[in-house]
Amino acid sequence: PGTRLHAQQPGLLSVALTVAETQFVAQAKNLGAGNFAHVVQDMVLQKVHEVISGSGISEEHPLMENGLDSLGSTELVNAVQRTV
Repeated sequence: PGTRLHAQQPGLLSVALTVAETQFVAQAKNLGAGNFAHVVQDMVLQKVHEVISGSGISEEHPLMENGLDSLGSTELVNAVQRTV
C-alpha cells in the first residue's frame, strides 16, 4: 500500500506518483496524536544514539553539546528519512 500523490504545473501534464509507505508510517497512522508524538520522539532519539557514540547523550542538551557535528547531522537526517 502507498499514498497516491498528484502534481501539476501550469502547461504540463498531471503527474501521479505512488509513494511507498514505510513500516514506521503504517504503524504510526494507527496511533492517537499523543502517542504519535511519543513514538516519533523515541525513533529520533534512537537514531541519535546510532549516530552519536557514547551513552551519555542527554535530551536536555543541544545535539552539538552531545557531540553531533555537521557530518553526523547529515547522517541523522538520512537515518530519519529512511525510517519515515
